[in-house]
Parts: sequence; structure tokens; C-alpha cells
Amino acid sequence: MARVTDLSIPSYTASASRDSWTRMEGEVLAMVDSTLREFHADQDRVYLTGLSFGGTGTWHLAMTYPDRWAAIARICGPGDPGQVDRIADAKMPVWVFQGGRDTVVRPERVLQTVRALEAAGHPDVRFTVHEKKGLGVT
Repeated sequence: MARVTDLSIPSYTASASRDSWTRMEGEVLAMVDSTLREFHADQDRVYLTGLSFGGTGTWHLAMTYPDRWAAIARICGPGDPGQVDRIADAKMPVWVFQGGRDTVVRPERVLQTVRALEAAGHPDVRFTVHEKKGLGVT
């Protein structure tokens, strides 16, 4: 049996820099587009989710490309409360999950983004806090 040694998949070191997802978004979107083409998927039914650093990416991609996603489900990853208008304007359904004992991404910080969405007139934001869970809602 042959072993695959070169998957030709870019790798990244997760960092908290503000532009990390900006640098990766082109490749992520290319993977989504390739998957949609290959599997003849419905472009109106693409749901975006992410955990921790991926949760931050979920916010970033939803804020930057709100018309590409049918809905988002973000699991523990901070978003920028000052950048939520495009999500609110798109009326994209949002479900945010957070561990109440998360010491990396404090629930209070996530709540700021949720409240900003509501203040921007978003009609469909759900916020679920698992009080006894930590990062990754584990």
C-alpha cells in the first residue's frame, strides 16, 4: 500500500494576530468553492462553523462575506463587535456557543459581540453558554 507523504495542504501556525484570517481567507474560500463544484452543492445552503481560532475565522468570514453563508455557528472564538453590521444587514442566522469557564475567550467578551449584533437590529441571534464547560465547550 502506497503512503501519501505530500498532501499539498498549506499549514498555518495559529496566532492571535488580527490579520491571520485575512491572510488565509483566499485559500479557505477556494476550498469551499472547490467543494461546492465537486459535489454539486447548493450554494445557498453553505453553513459556516469554527472552534476557537476557527471560531474567530467564522466571525471574520461572516463579517467579510455575509452573502456566502446560509448561517453560522460559532464555538468559542472572539469577534469584533464593531464589525457586525454586515451580518446584521444580511439577517444571517447566528448561533454562538461558549463555555462559561473558558479562561482563553472570556464569555463576557463574546457577549459583547452578541449584544452588538442585537443592537444592530439582527433578528436571529442565539447565544448558548455551557456554564460548566471551558474552551471548546469541553
